[in-house]
Amino acid sequence: MFDRQRQRRGGAVASHPSVVAGTACVVGAFAAGQIGLFALAAPASADTQAFLHGLEERYSFMTADELLAAGHRACAIIDAGNPAATASGMLDREFGIGETVAIEIVSNATKYLGC
Repeated sequence: MFDRQRQRRGGAVASHPSVVAGTACVVGAFAAGQIGLFALAAPASADTQAFLHGLEERYSFMTADELLAAGHRACAIIDAGNPAATASGMLDREFGIGETVAIEIVSNATKYLGC
């Protein structure tokens, strides 16, 4: 009864269940669309210079290309669902670089190469 009186007087009817439900649907659809856009957005670009910064000086026994290859391999291992500890162990075995070096490469890869 009160909703009809508000409608006749031109008052707001936002408390009416169908209006609230309709508004919630529109807002929900908009939010879902925005989330979808974020999912389709390009991933953060890799910053190879930042990745190499410091690594080249400390680990001069590896070239920049070898360091980048190890970093991209670390990302591939992590992106496959493995933890960073597994990635560093695999890098150590595959590249023969030692656990300490592998840990730092994995750390830099996760920071700067987008994995």
